[in-house]
Amino acid sequence: MNIVSYMKPYVNEDQMGTNIDEVEKGSIEIALQLKEALGGEVIALTVGEKPAEEILREAFAMGVDQAVMIEEIEENEDNVAKALKKIGYDVVVSSSELGKTVAEKLNIPYIEYNEEVIKEINSKLPCVLSTTATKIKARYMQISGVFSAYEKIIKQEQL
Repeated sequence: MNIVSYMKPYVNEDQMGTNIDEVEKGSIEIALQLKEALGGEVIALTVGEKPAEEILREAFAMGVDQAVMIEEIEENEDNVAKALKKIGYDVVVSSSELGKTVAEKLNIPYIEYNEEVIKEINSKLPCVLSTTATKIKARYMQISGVFSAYEKIIKQEQL
């Protein structure tokens, strides 16, 4: 099962602290919980250039299995849907407001996250799982995860 956590590109202007905001971290956490419950692989996906690479490194440190950066495209529902088709997905977890329109473009269900969803998600695949209404406490990154994040390869794709 491919569980894709779509992360909106974000540049931390003051360069202090994390490059992934708390809601996006919650989306990764939900994707990791789905993996633990159902198996599969968690893929972090974003669009952009160098700043996007840093958020993907941070996602690796949190525990995702793969990271994909779609380069040099505008972030919109058409491009995100094309990117998802290219990498393959069963569940897309997103805090982005694009989630609903991406689900429409892909012609798959759009589901608001709640704790019961994880138990019954197999019957609703493929789908987009929205975390916009929920703040989830994400797990802490391990030091070993931070170091290994810079050894992992970020797949760079073009549409």
